[in-house]
Amino acid sequence: MCVDGCFVASGRLRGLVGMREKLYDIAAVALFVTELGGIVRYADGRPLRFEDIADDRPIADAWLLFPAESGFVLDTAE
Repeated sequence: MCVDGCFVASGRLRGLVGMREKLYDIAAVALFVTELGGIVRYADGRPLRFEDIADDRPIADAWLLFPAESGFVLDTAE
């Protein structure tokens, strides 16, 4: 997971989709990608907040990680 996330941050991959990981599986790479201008969100457009997933349960919803310049836009209108 970490290597794939680094490839997204560097532009070698256009994005990453995940589901059922725990916070410790994605925390470092999500921070890394976010600090480099990338975006980490749930597939429905909600921002992925670490406060919501801080317990020891797997992340139930699919999440996306992609660089800001990828051109991928999430429709967050309800």
